[in-house]
Amino acid sequence: MIYGIGVDIVKIDRMKNWLKDPHLISRFFCDEEMHSGDKEFHGVKNFSSDGNSSGGEKSHRSGEGCASKDGDLRSENYLCRYYAVRFAAKEAFSKALGTGITGFALKDVFIKKNEEGKPFLCVRGKALDLLKKRCKNAEIFVTLSHEADYAVAFVVIEKRRNDDSVQKQA
Repeated sequence: MIYGIGVDIVKIDRMKNWLKDPHLISRFFCDEEMHSGDKEFHGVKNFSSDGNSSGGEKSHRSGEGCASKDGDLRSENYLCRYYAVRFAAKEAFSKALGTGITGFALKDVFIKKNEEGKPFLCVRGKALDLLKKRCKNAEIFVTLSHEADYAVAFVVIEKRRNDDSVQKQA
């Protein structure tokens, strides 16, 4: 049984300013997401907000001419798509859960990939507490896409049959 569905769309250019501000990225994205972004897009360098190399706070920006594992040139837009589609997934999850973006930190909801590269949604902290309260035995499905200027995510939370924690919908 479907408990909730959520969809969100993000303009990819919105992430350009976020990439320059380490506080925005770290506010919405967990360390694992930031490190996965660096790892997935080999060659991404960390810069401080003034553009100098930094050992402290991180601002994720791609290096000029860095080659990806596919041999394509990496650009700031590539990293913007990475963060935009993940931000859309966080918002889509909050809509599917029915809480909106209140009650938990968005960094407690994040995307990982299985061995085949298929994305799946991970939930922890207060987001997990809310999910368990509303739907104990939930299964979460997510799909991600981006095209031209936009990134989109669609999330379905499925309630398993033996879950009686959800109140009947009117």
